[in-house]
Amino acid sequence: MNSSIKIEKHAKGSSLLIDGIPRALFGGQVHNSSTSSIESIKATFSKAKKLNYNFVIGSLNWDQFERTEGEFDSTLITQMIETASELGLKLVVLWFGAFKNAASTYAPTWVRSDSKRFPRAVVSKADGSVSWGHGPVLSVFSPELLEADKRAFGHAMETIANLDQNQTVVMVQVENEVGLLGSSRDYCELAEEQWSGAVPEAILQAFTSGIGVDDHSRSAWVAAGSKPSGTWVDVVGDTWQGHEIFMAWYFAQYVNGVADSGKEHLDIPMYANAWLGPQEGQESAGQWPSGGPASTVLDIWKLGAPSLSFLSPDIYVQDARAQMDIYHRPDNPLFIPEARHVTGNMFWAIGHHSSIGYSMFGAEDGRVGNQMSQAYAHLAQADSVVAKAQAEGRIAAILLEGGQPLEVRFGTLRIKISDSFAGLSKFVEVAGVDLELHPFESTSELEELPSSIPSKSDARPFGLIIQESELEFLLIAKGVSLDFSSEGYAIEVDRVQEGRFVNQEWVPARELNGDERLAWVPMHEIGACKVRLLAYK
Repeated sequence: MNSSIKIEKHAKGSSLLIDGIPRALFGGQVHNSSTSSIESIKATFSKAKKLNYNFVIGSLNWDQFERTEGEFDSTLITQMIETASELGLKLVVLWFGAFKNAASTYAPTWVRSDSKRFPRAVVSKADGSVSWGHGPVLSVFSPELLEADKRAFGHAMETIANLDQNQTVVMVQVENEVGLLGSSRDYCELAEEQWSGAVPEAILQAFTSGIGVDDHSRSAWVAAGSKPSGTWVDVVGDTWQGHEIFMAWYFAQYVNGVADSGKEHLDIPMYANAWLGPQEGQESAGQWPSGGPASTVLDIWKLGAPSLSFLSPDIYVQDARAQMDIYHRPDNPLFIPEARHVTGNMFWAIGHHSSIGYSMFGAEDGRVGNQMSQAYAHLAQADSVVAKAQAEGRIAAILLEGGQPLEVRFGTLRIKISDSFAGLSKFVEVAGVDLELHPFESTSELEELPSSIPSKSDARPFGLIIQESELEFLLIAKGVSLDFSSEGYAIEVDRVQEGRFVNQEWVPARELNGDERLAWVPMHEIGACKVRLLAYK
């Protein structure tokens, strides 16, 4: 058992505590197959360290962990823990069990070959088809599947508890992007039995009271006649919305059962991640995995999976901030397990949503020296500084869109934040100074790859402001200018000091004055400085 790693709520969100110290996670998830061999674990984790990560997400695959039923192989998880520990990285273990991206390709051969014991999902009531073409899909309604998954996961967590003496493993993701594609619900015999059964009391109470259930789910109940009891079709209706609620309850119960089997041995935060839905081109459940922790059924998941610490969005869409708004709730800390390499989004998650961590997908694809690794060079060395500021409400995010300035407040102190390059360009134009200005040029954040999700360095000005005392601030940012003002006092800048963090300690560099006061942090790269103000009447 391990109770020294936990999630603790605070006024602005939640913190990940390790031995009582708030920590923030800055890193990435290695590719699905990168933890399937010892050599690949060493290579990809080492690459993550070169990119300045302080943690990695790596998968533990059921098909390799239990090749033969009842026989468990700890070779790969042992290597993951040892390699991460040697590199000074924290590790989040991703359990690829019965479900990965709405398919079951990581279930062992002995599971997939026994369709009587472990039946397939059926996505079409008319023709009895069992998959939508992307691989085997086991039915979440199979009690035998749940027991097998629980047993393997429990052994995996017991193995980690016995191996990990340095608290290298700090969280666990249970399954991956669960749900059913190709249909809004499963039509196998076991699913039909449940569909014809009574709706659980917890859901009925939420519907009738309106407490603990979102408007989207409750509207399906209202449309079906607001019945206080009955079968699923009676209570939620035979629509895709009703089907998704039904599937969400059983997927949540499944994942919760797997998590509970692991917590008996390793009591650390566990979570589930979501394939987003609805999104452009995906307008009804089944186009995204029906029953997964999508935005439409978050409250159903909260009811069905109370052992999970949070539900996390995998964000590949352009409008990342809208998804962060949905998943960051008083009852749900924000953690991003998969995302594009878009640096400004990471700063927004950390500063505005007090995210406990941020992870790009395909960690080893990152180009050493890219923008995200510049950011992590500062943040990973100051993760406790950042996390403490989050917990105490002393942090603000900067992300300027379309050249529009931003204003943040710390008490009566106002900070107007603007684009430093745009400001200098305007000054040059007005003053008539002969100065050559070079605009920011976005480049790929990734190595040269034959195929990749577009991930360009972020041209937007972005960063974090942390208040260290009433008149002292830490700025980690790119391309911003700050203007301070306060009601009743005149404010001027007393001192600006460049520097960086090493092991949570500030290491000062240049004192900025004169011309260098025009840009406290670089316009096109990420820098850090401490600012001391002078207030007078």
